[in-house]
Amino acid sequence: MRKSLGVYLAKAETFTRQMMDVSVTTISIMRSSIRARHRRCGWRSRGWIE
Repeated sequence: MRKSLGVYLAKAETFTRQMMDVSVTTISIMRSSIRARHRRCGWRSRGWIE
């Protein structure tokens, strides 16, 4: 019982770490894409993106 619980906890830890990594990369990609859009459109994009 104890062994399976330890394996489950280890799997949960790695899963949460992977999810955090994925969310961080997604946020950075979104930020970079928004920045690129701002650069392309110039001052006009300010009215669309707050």
